Amino acid sequence: MTDEEAERAAAAIPDCTFVRMKGVGHGIHRGDPVNFRRVMFDFLDTV
Repeated sequence: MTDEEAERAAAAIPDCTFVRMKGVGHGIHRGDPVNFRRVMFDFLDTV
């Protein structure tokens, strides 16, 4: 997904939080485990 496509999708989803993680692919939990964990715990704090 390009940045433009991701931004368009995020704009179309109510209450969406868009997080861009530079330099990681589909294995985000392995590519940037510290940032992935922060993003996940931030999300879990909202539910």
